[in-house]
Amino acid sequence: MEKLTVKEVAKDMNVDVKTLRAGLEQGIFPFGVAIKRHRMTYHIWKEKYEAWKEKYETYKEDNNEKQ
Repeated sequence: MEKLTVKEVAKDMNVDVKTLRAGLEQGIFPFGVAIKRHRMTYHIWKEKYEAWKEKYETYKEDNNEKQ
């Protein structure tokens, strides 16, 4: 599986890198993980991120239509 960097995904999501890292550490985002060894390591899988992003954008569009 192809991986994305935290910096790439944070830019695409329009969030701060620290926010994305915190979300991964807390298990909020289903497209990646944070692993603590000597320091935190972050893994974001492109396929999972793109699937999540598509669902999220559809959700946003559906909710904007209702307002």
